[in-house]
Amino acid sequence: KGSSVCNGHPDSWLDRVTMDNVKLFISHDPKAPYDKSVHGLTFKQARNLTLRNLEIIWEEPFFAPWRSSLYLEDIDGLVLEGFQSGPSPSKGTPAGTPAIALHQVKDAIIRNGKALAGTDVFVGVTGEKSTGIVFYGNDIRQAKRLYTTDLKDDYLRIREFQNIIPPPSRPK
Repeated sequence: KGSSVCNGHPDSWLDRVTMDNVKLFISHDPKAPYDKSVHGLTFKQARNLTLRNLEIIWEEPFFAPWRSSLYLEDIDGLVLEGFQSGPSPSKGTPAGTPAIALHQVKDAIIRNGKALAGTDVFVGVTGEKSTGIVFYGNDIRQAKRLYTTDLKDDYLRIREFQNIIPPPSRPK
């Protein structure tokens, strides 16, 4: 119950952590006064992080503060491959909440992921240090957008290659 958190330290970042073939079930215990979870899985202050075939499943009862399935902050070197999830289905989750939130992430490859039905945004990219983000081969047919960002020069920092996007609407 609650979220999972893997944090480095400002003076000693996690390095070369790999998670492979992980299915994480997130639920809430309404009787637990200590549950302060916001995201399904969080990594902070990590270098050379590899997450492969990661699936995050939200289960009832849902928790109003829940947001993104995966939150990554202060990451230098990321391979995220085969990720599958959507944002929290909680009624408290604002529209446009990304399934994956990247904040201050550099040199990241996000490939072969799949956005689930109901996903507005697959990835949200924020933070002036975010750069070198590459999207490759992701299936976002169930999402409205591959990514959103607050970066003014995102065309220099973010690249997209061969992602599967929703078909265009037919004219009426």
